[in-house]
Amino acid sequence: MCQQLPKLYLTPEEVVSMLRSERLTIIRSSLAIVAVFIGWYFMANATSSSKAINAAKDAGYSQVRIVNSTIWAVELRGCGDKDTKRFTVTGVNAQGEQRTFYVCASLLKGGTVRSR
Repeated sequence: MCQQLPKLYLTPEEVVSMLRSERLTIIRSSLAIVAVFIGWYFMANATSSSKAINAAKDAGYSQVRIVNSTIWAVELRGCGDKDTKRFTVTGVNAQGEQRTFYVCASLLKGGTVRSR
């Protein structure tokens, strides 16, 4: 009796089928990454400046004003890993001195005052 040798090549149809399967996996993974990024972006931008103002007032500042805000690399700029937006804020402290400081905030948490 003759033993059948293992198949050492793929037919063109099998190659096309494999490539389509791999391509779909790459497309699905890419779409998932894009969806996560879009979700993060909208969550970060949905963080209201009123959180920063309220956090500054709760910390004893008056005449609070938002100078600017950023959503890019806030963890590298002194905010926590759950923060999605950093506000640069000015206000007058209890001693009557004008100060500039940061407030780190997120849609799902309050604001945290950070010194500059």
